[in-house]
Amino acid sequence: MTRDIACDCAQTLGVYLVQCNWPHSLNDPTVASMGGSLVISPAGEIVHECPADQAGISLVTLDAAGVAPTAGRVAA
Repeated sequence: MTRDIACDCAQTLGVYLVQCNWPHSLNDPTVASMGGSLVISPAGEIVHECPADQAGISLVTLDAAGVAPTAGRVAA
């Protein structure tokens, strides 16, 4: 659901959108299925996704013209 809303938002606004999530719940570290941060293109397509339930850092470079973003996982 959240993914769909974020994709719709990026497409409606015509912008890249970065959705950042914590890898674990702040109040209850036993809660799973968190994390999975996204980078979404102005077309509403997910161009990069971090894994769920893991801390990590990714670097995403966007072309000035908004064409062909490149992404790589920097750390886990």
